[in-house]
Amino acid sequence: MFRLYETDKLALSRTPRDLYESLEFPAPYANRPYCYINMASTLDGKIVVGQPNGTAAGVGSSMDQLLFRRLQSHCDAAIIGATTLRASNVIYPPETIRMVITASGSVPLGNRFFTDAPERAYIVCPASASHHFAALPTKGPHLIVAGDEVVDFPYLMNIVRNELGVKLLLCEGGGTINEQLIRHDLVDELFLTLAPKLKGGANLHTIMDGSGFPPGEFASCKLLAVLGHESELYLRYKIVTR
Repeated sequence: MFRLYETDKLALSRTPRDLYESLEFPAPYANRPYCYINMASTLDGKIVVGQPNGTAAGVGSSMDQLLFRRLQSHCDAAIIGATTLRASNVIYPPETIRMVITASGSVPLGNRFFTDAPERAYIVCPASASHHFAALPTKGPHLIVAGDEVVDFPYLMNIVRNELGVKLLLCEGGGTINEQLIRHDLVDELFLTLAPKLKGGANLHTIMDGSGFPPGEFASCKLLAVLGHESELYLRYKIVTR
């Protein structure tokens, strides 16, 4: 592990053995949790190197996978999109609250995301898709209806903070969920692994998809740390303003 840059205040560790094992995050807000995104991408921004709607397998190294699990260990809850869930089994520690966002109502209820800890699993959808989940088991997963035709993310974050009691929320994509959260000013930090690979392809997902910001607008980020292992880089940014 090598160190290129770190802020003194955050002082991340410098060896693979303990990198990200101990992290400090600010307190949550009154109306939402403190939220951080963790993603891995190729140098040209792609988050898959296989099939277009496939998993992130093959993007990052074994070191990235280690850091991926360590970043999961800090959160009270994790949130992902349904496309990410449909690609493979998604596994979290049993104590972690897990939420999946779906606009269509298409989620694989046999996925370990649900079966490992059904009482801590939540499906989030707009009212227009809620009829798909009229017969969910009493023990879980549970349903959160947020919005009418599309998911109302600010409303959802208030529920997550004040009804579920979540202080620290991890988002693991995909790009559409990341874009929605960032565009609504609901994300505080981005952890990004840059894999030393070039993929190309106009239709492959990136770390931020969706409609994006209007022309001339964007989210600004402040660099907190750059670390590396072999040719892979691990970046930490504070998302400061649009």
